[in-house]
Amino acid sequence: MNRQAYFYRVPPQELHRRSQLQPEPAKTKALQTVIEMKDTKIASLERNIRDLEDEIQMLKANGVLNTEDREEEIKQIEVYKSHSKFMKTKFCCFTD
Repeated sequence: MNRQAYFYRVPPQELHRRSQLQPEPAKTKALQTVIEMKDTKIASLERNIRDLEDEIQMLKANGVLNTEDREEEIKQIEVYKSHSKFMKTKFCCFTD
């Protein structure tokens, strides 16, 4: 059987499957390049994360970043704002 006759007897799905099994050097190289670029980007982002985590630890150690104190300050500010708003509404009632 010649090649052309064989080609027409093989179902298209089988031809597609076979073409998928045969590696294409150009496509493979392009995919490898993309994977390497993504790996490099991931490594860079992981370094950035470690640097930021180190910076947070340093700030905590130096007392610059104390979340408990910050939370207390935020609560006090909210109480002050609430009290101030209440007093303004009361004051407005007295002036009317």
